[in-house]
Amino acid sequence: LAPRRKRLGESPVTAANAPENTSPLWDFVAERLRDDARISTFGSGQSAEHRFVSTLFGFWTCPQSLRDPASAARLYEQVFHAARKTEQSFDGLWARSDPSGDKQKLLMLFGATQSRPDDTDRAIAAARALRQEFQVLKREHPSLRLGIGVATTTVFAGFVGHTDRREFTAMGDGVNL
Repeated sequence: LAPRRKRLGESPVTAANAPENTSPLWDFVAERLRDDARISTFGSGQSAEHRFVSTLFGFWTCPQSLRDPASAARLYEQVFHAARKTEQSFDGLWARSDPSGDKQKLLMLFGATQSRPDDTDRAIAAARALRQEFQVLKREHPSLRLGIGVATTTVFAGFVGHTDRREFTAMGDGVNL
């Protein structure tokens, strides 16, 4: 970010002043900045609260055939694009993507920033759409595997952490299945 920050001035990079059309990675970062702006309006001044949330879990495995970093990075980019498309289509919040043993985990939340009566329905529809996105990816990567689950329960959601490093997250049994 240092070269971009210098070009933009010393002000922090935000969704409003992010560079355009620079790279797929930067596009992803810019989208996350827009998410930060969206979730910064969370709640009524509270830092976190117990909320009824529907959670979509996606566990996928990177095919063993992708041993070189460039091929693996391309697959990750395709998976992240599919997840982002799904998140936006169903108005969810892509909370995280991280390794979980020999699998990669995707976590999307529905109702974490604002409860709606159709949170569970949107989570289920998003799970179906994500499965369809993976079917398209399987044409190029036949050994790609995806497992999906949806849980609806009360979680602790909101901004947590030190004032120097706060992040929006959800915690509890419903996001740790």
